[in-house]
Amino acid sequence: EERTAELQQEINDRIIAEKALKESEEKYRILVENVNEAIFIIQNEIIKYANPKALNILGSPRDTLLLDDLLNRIHPEDRKIMVEEILKHSDNKRNNRFYTIRVFDKDGNTRWLESSGLIITWEGKPAILNLAYDITEKRKLEDEVLKTQKLESIALLAGGIAHDFNNFLTGIAGNIAIAKMHVKPDEKVYERLIGAEKALKRASDLTKQLLTFSKG
Repeated sequence: EERTAELQQEINDRIIAEKALKESEEKYRILVENVNEAIFIIQNEIIKYANPKALNILGSPRDTLLLDDLLNRIHPEDRKIMVEEILKHSDNKRNNRFYTIRVFDKDGNTRWLESSGLIITWEGKPAILNLAYDITEKRKLEDEVLKTQKLESIALLAGGIAHDFNNFLTGIAGNIAIAKMHVKPDEKVYERLIGAEKALKRASDLTKQLLTFSKG
């Protein structure tokens, strides 16, 4: 009877432990499948696991996903980073290093990912856990900010040129006005001076356009 009670207690303890383990695994599964990061587990050039976010990027069924499927999705200029920096040299000393790579999603659009890899044990064997975070929108925002900064720099330059140019035009206009005072209207030189004033007016209009651009 004592032995039966002991066995029953062992069975109860095992059931409780298995239930706790199952609940823990379920929590991690929910977390991994709903996280906003793409997660790949690569072992022997086969992607053993890819969460929904990763599959959404690759657009490939889970049971047919090979390493080549992943590499073919990576921009040709960035494959070297993925192979040499993340796959071949993933170790505990470099777990916190992130690399920016471009990938083609299932629709052929280019997306930017911040990716890192580390060595883990998967089903009793070494494997690479690769984490990738989609920073496409962030890059787009950075590009827009950069474009705005460039436009602001061009506008500032245009404004400075316009002001300097306008000062030169003012000096030229003054000299033309003085020159007209020393010649008669029926002289050929007077006609040349009138032509110079017309050209000056066009140059002045151009200056106004530069100033408008610098303000806009």
